[in-house]
Amino acid sequence: MICRDRVAVYVVIFFVLWGILELVFGNPPIPTRGMWALGLYTLVTWTLNVATLFLTLFVADAIYLCWRVIKALRKETDDPHMPTTVTGRSADRR
Repeated sequence: MICRDRVAVYVVIFFVLWGILELVFGNPPIPTRGMWALGLYTLVTWTLNVATLFLTLFVADAIYLCWRVIKALRKETDDPHMPTTVTGRSADRR
């Protein structure tokens, strides 16, 4: 699955949970002045929420993928000639 597809799934899950919380606790009143302001406020709020969630979850997913790559690169080896320290000394040369 492509990274942005996983992030889109995370965003959908978040909005489902958000909807459940809204049903439980209710929606706070919106300070607006007329229907035009209410529509604009709603549009801007949804756009910013989706963008913020997408970017946050995209970064979290990228961090997770980097962690998996690092974990894969750090697999243990049974090679006796593998250096044991950063300076390159092996356990056999001590």
